[in-house]
Parts: sequence; structure tokens; C-alpha cells
Amino acid sequence: MVVGAACVFLFSPCVPAGEVYRWVDEQGRIQYGDRPPANGATRMEFPKAPESYPESVRDRETREKLLDVLEDDRVERENRKAESVAEAGIRRANCERAQTQLEKMRNATYLFEPSGDPQNPRILTDEERAATTRAVDQEVQKWCGAAASER
Repeated sequence: MVVGAACVFLFSPCVPAGEVYRWVDEQGRIQYGDRPPANGATRMEFPKAPESYPESVRDRETREKLLDVLEDDRVERENRKAESVAEAGIRRANCERAQTQLEKMRNATYLFEPSGDPQNPRILTDEERAATTRAVDQEVQKWCGAAASER
């Protein structure tokens, strides 16, 4: 038990400012203590720890700041990528919707809009049809690019 306590005492990070002695008792066991016994003991020498580590602290702080900046950059890149993926999904969905609408308009015999009578919608004139088709074609170009509207 005394040896265990001595080990804890010796290997602890802080050694008290007092002196530490080592001796062998009557049973042949190695003992440690802060007061030597009457029959003599060896005074233990411990290396002194440096007072401070200014370069180590500065290096650690610099490393931590760098890691923080790198982490912020990583998070920002991930956010931009997620936004880009979301925007691409919206563009793709809008492109498909506009292309489908344009295809239906080009294949339709008549284009019409609702009127006051739900049973009799108003058929668009040729000029109105052309203007509506141009507007949807512009939507296709906006969401899909110019090449997609030529399909």
C-alpha cells in the first residue's frame, strides 16, 4: 500500500516543493517519504519543469485558429454545394414542367382559357396563341437553356 501511494506520489504531474527521500526498510521494501528515517535515505532529484511554454502556447493557438478557419471554410463549401444541388433540382423540375407545357401547346389543336361559363372556355386567337407559346418558350429557355427549347 505504501509503495502504491509512493508510485502515485512519484508519477503525479506535480511534485510538492519539499524534498522526497527513498530508502529500504527492515523488510527489504523500498519506501518513499518527505522525511528520511533515522538510519538514512537517498534524497531524490527531480528535473524542474520549465516556467512557461510561450512558443508552445502560441503554436497551439495558431494551430487552433487555423483549424477553426479551415472548418469554417469546409462548412461554407458544403453549404454552397447543398444550395447548388437544391437550385439544380428546382431548375430541373421547372425545366421539365415548362417543356411539358410547351410540348402540349405545340400539339394542341386549340388553346383556350377559362371564361365566365365553365362549360364554354374561350379559344385563343392565332396571335394570342403565338404570344402564349412564346412566353412558355421563354420559360423553357430560362430554366433549360437555349438548346433545350429547340427540341
